[in-house]
Amino acid sequence: MEGAPSFQFTYAGIVDEEFAFLQQHFELGKEPAGRLGLAFTVEAEDRNVFCRANTELSIDDGPAFVVCAVTCGFRLTEASWDERLVPAEGVIKLEKPMLDHFGAFTVGALRGYLHARLSRTPARALLPAIDVARLLEGVPTEYPV
Repeated sequence: MEGAPSFQFTYAGIVDEEFAFLQQHFELGKEPAGRLGLAFTVEAEDRNVFCRANTELSIDDGPAFVVCAVTCGFRLTEASWDERLVPAEGVIKLEKPMLDHFGAFTVGALRGYLHARLSRTPARALLPAIDVARLLEGVPTEYPV
């Protein structure tokens, strides 16, 4: 992307924070609806950016039958971190293309996690198509360090 510095990182892994399948709230043959949230945090000591994706799926606005949250970690290279660090302000400034990339990666991981966890249940729920860039509109680009 023109004007935005490139970024380099290493994938630091995924943590499954929360998972529940509440079969009593699931109705076979009905289309699930869901909500998805994304949030970012940073950890300065190891130059990590974390993206947390969480979702709840329900039928006809009823109680959730699936609740799930995962966090993916991305370790920026020293050069990429230093390019974005503003010590005088005590913040790191992360560009939207970077957040879009990390967000799309984490949503993909959440999809895979849900598929694996629900594959032997009657639900087999999948997230609908998601415009991650639109979902991230208004997400902060400055984080305290």
